[in-house]
Amino acid sequence: SAASAFGAGFGGSVWALVAAGKAEEFVQRWASRYKHAHPQAAGGAKFFLTSPGPAAFELTPQE
Repeated sequence: SAASAFGAGFGGSVWALVAAGKAEEFVQRWASRYKHAHPQAAGGAKFFLTSPGPAAFELTPQE
């Protein structure tokens, strides 16, 4: 998996790229370990799964 953090440690967000078949188990383990390691912050933490959207594309005017 690959992970990246945003927000310079001031309540930012983190994403992880995980194989689809392992995503549910991964997010459950991640949430459990985070809540155990950071009980004071765990109440405000959100963990959820999402899928990538379509690739970027350019809109061009029709003539």
